[in-house]
Amino acid sequence: MVKSCPVCLSKGEFVFLNRWENYNILYCPECSVTFSNPMRAADRKWYESTYNERELQPSLYSDRQTTWEHEEFINNCPLKSGKLMEIGCGEGYFLDMAQSRGYAIVGIDINKQAIHRAANRGFDVYAMTIDDYSRQYNHIVYDMVCFFHVLEHVDKPRRFMCKVNFLLRKNGYIFFSVPNQNRIGRIFKKESWDYPPHHLTSWTKNSLKTLLESSGFEIESFKDEPLRLLKELPVLLPGTAGFGLNRTIEKGVYRTRKHEFLQFILKTFYRFFTIVKKIFFTFIAYITYPWYFLTCRDKTGGSLLVIAKKIR
Repeated sequence: MVKSCPVCLSKGEFVFLNRWENYNILYCPECSVTFSNPMRAADRKWYESTYNERELQPSLYSDRQTTWEHEEFINNCPLKSGKLMEIGCGEGYFLDMAQSRGYAIVGIDINKQAIHRAANRGFDVYAMTIDDYSRQYNHIVYDMVCFFHVLEHVDKPRRFMCKVNFLLRKNGYIFFSVPNQNRIGRIFKKESWDYPPHHLTSWTKNSLKTLLESSGFEIESFKDEPLRLLKELPVLLPGTAGFGLNRTIEKGVYRTRKHEFLQFILKTFYRFFTIVKKIFFTFIAYITYPWYFLTCRDKTGGSLLVIAKKIR
């Protein structure tokens, strides 16, 4: 059980927010991080067993396309060449983009299935945790380390950032993102993917500043993903009005993972259900756009992007 804040190490009183499955969700008033109690991350088997959910919910798993963070990397990366590591590289879509722009790339991920696919595409990748990699390849340093929507999965964020620091040369950079607490999606629904054991923490700019400064980094910039209502509403609204089926089918796919025929039936129904909802709610989104624009214009897109420099 958690006795101190995983970010600022405060032992003060934490604010109880709610309970999700076997976890209490707590808030630290000292650094403003939200974290789970216990801080117990999902293991490799859990991630591999849920890997096929990417086929079910491509809107949540966007590593098959160029994301906003990737576009920002192209336009605003402080280094235009050098040795780059991606933590949580998946099948290597970001690595592919970085390599095509001249970076010498390496990737790690705990998901063996994803690493196998990335390796088949010719990338230098390893099915390892950052602890395993830094221990086995402690003689290698990088100019930049990137990790997109990874930090919230980590059960020991201070240790993780120290390992990232260890992998960087002096004055090296980190370029990473976390789910944005001010994103519009939080208005419409309780997002099951943003709870443990999938996500253990939820970050503000203040809590990220506390973590990074304690780990030897100086923040160069924060950037909120801009809100694109007409693009996001047709995706968000169907998830809101899922009539409880979204979560039920996700659980069903996980529980029937050894029965291919049952999985095929569930996935087929889910895709049909999703298409019907998206068509209907695209129409609704365009009709109600003026109201959403007025009420949600202070909200952001899904990500908060951070660029920081190693100073010690």
